[in-house]
Amino acid sequence: MVSNNKDDVLDFVTRHDSVIKGLGTPRIEPDPQAEDGITANMMTMSVTTDVVQSATEEQFRLVPSFIQMNIRKDHELRVVYVDGRFFAFRIPSQTLKLTSTDWRYGNAILPFDPVHLTGDTENGLRSFMERCGLAFGSIDMIVDEEGCHWFLEVNQDGAWAWLDDRVDGEISDEFARAFMRRSEETQSVDPASKTQ
Repeated sequence: MVSNNKDDVLDFVTRHDSVIKGLGTPRIEPDPQAEDGITANMMTMSVTTDVVQSATEEQFRLVPSFIQMNIRKDHELRVVYVDGRFFAFRIPSQTLKLTSTDWRYGNAILPFDPVHLTGDTENGLRSFMERCGLAFGSIDMIVDEEGCHWFLEVNQDGAWAWLDDRVDGEISDEFARAFMRRSEETQSVDPASKTQ
């Protein structure tokens, strides 16, 4: 569910073991009186009825959020999609308590091992990306304890550069090839755009 309505969130959380994540990338600005002055990102977190009840309706109105059932994870996947090609990475998020709800807490310490997607998963993701009209995107998925794949989200400008070294620069190479293909397609459709 996506909502900024306290009653709707409370109803959902009452019925399900839930997690919550701010829509977009909400940031908590530092306390002007604090010495460190660090701005913090709001990560995915467990949410209970007590937490929802303690918040005001105004607080929910200010931060629309994703609320979903908590899926018991075996591991997670970050999948970079580049113009029809997939680069998938296994994230062992459940090996650390710190990263069990949101792997981004361990972005600098977790391994991101390249893996191959199953044919069904790849076909489903390709169909989804094509239907959305997206040529590029970073996809987040959960693989549960039974091996089922759960799609969470796609970010059309999601970060991927830290993964490029793990595949010997192949992601950036594929981006370059994709841009070249698209440039050539554009020039073949519009002869006036060709340079002399």
